[in-house]
Amino acid sequence: ERFRDAGIETHPGILICRQDARLYFANAVPYAQKIEELLKAMEDGKGTGTAGGGETLRFYEKVHAVIMDFSAINIVDASAILVLQELIESLRKRDIAVIVANANGEVRDLMQGCRILQVLEQSTFHIWISGYI
Repeated sequence: ERFRDAGIETHPGILICRQDARLYFANAVPYAQKIEELLKAMEDGKGTGTAGGGETLRFYEKVHAVIMDFSAINIVDASAILVLQELIESLRKRDIAVIVANANGEVRDLMQGCRILQVLEQSTFHIWISGYI
């Protein structure tokens, strides 16, 4: 699976997703689909989902926030920005906060220069995940 090295972590009401590769046209849609798949499992009350590597995660609470840990992402291309924008808009319509954490300066600058900031508020960029949890 393409996301075997990606980290998925949960805290009460929070889903943290880490992508261990650049985010670009070839993997942006599967990344967004994986987040949606995990959220659906949680919202359906199934109580489980799978993370990269096939391990089973157990969920018991409605998610109110998704934190995208960008610490390992050094490149985000225009296609990925569009996919992220659609994902963020979809999540916010469901009252799920979206936080981008640990993005390096170049990625932050790119995201700030794009329309994505019209759907993702500046206050949702955090240097460390602990800034939100």
